[in-house]
Amino acid sequence: MARVLIAALAVALLAIATPCESREQTTVELRNSSQFVTMRDGVDIAVDTWVPKAVPPKGLPTVLLLTRYWRARANPSGREQDDTNFKMATMFAQAGYALAIADVRGSGASFGSRSTEFSSAEVADYSEVIQWLAARPWSNGRIATTGSSYLGNSAELAAIGSPPALKAAVPRFNDFDTYRHAVFPGGVPNIVLLSGWGQIVDALDANDACALVGPDCDPRSPQ
Repeated sequence: MARVLIAALAVALLAIATPCESREQTTVELRNSSQFVTMRDGVDIAVDTWVPKAVPPKGLPTVLLLTRYWRARANPSGREQDDTNFKMATMFAQAGYALAIADVRGSGASFGSRSTEFSSAEVADYSEVIQWLAARPWSNGRIATTGSSYLGNSAELAAIGSPPALKAAVPRFNDFDTYRHAVFPGGVPNIVLLSGWGQIVDALDANDACALVGPDCDPRSPQ
């Protein structure tokens, strides 16, 4: 039962922003790049950007995802069209947006340590990443955050620093009160979250590529 619950949790974590299939898909050529953005204290944050090759003269607005679950992973098929981030970037590009995905401090490829989830240092990073994105040559200076679960929380918390470039925060699902609604709902310990989620993020932080895949994962194969 515990494995089933943990597997279900992993599926929920992966379903961050699954693009909907539309009947008519417009082909958009994308330019993908990865870079480190240096924070005020010298910590480097890993950011991926997906930008249409054809950028209008006034630039594009950007949708930003701030994730704790690795911003990117190897694509087993090797085909770009099978990559989840490519699909998501294509969806946003068709709507007129660039896409950026950042590993939050101390997770994924980002440097720094994690004293807790959503630490004050991590939240302060959000504003700096937003302002960095707004200054890109392809940007029109307008950024929106979005996401579900952890990414929903980070999308909302990004507004704390009031970065001028943040024009919208769209938490698709988030924890209004982490203690009352997630960790101890109704005063009952949420073992699935405390144990299952804890095991998953511990494994991710140990660079376990199978952490979000499940018992059938082959650690020798890219995930």
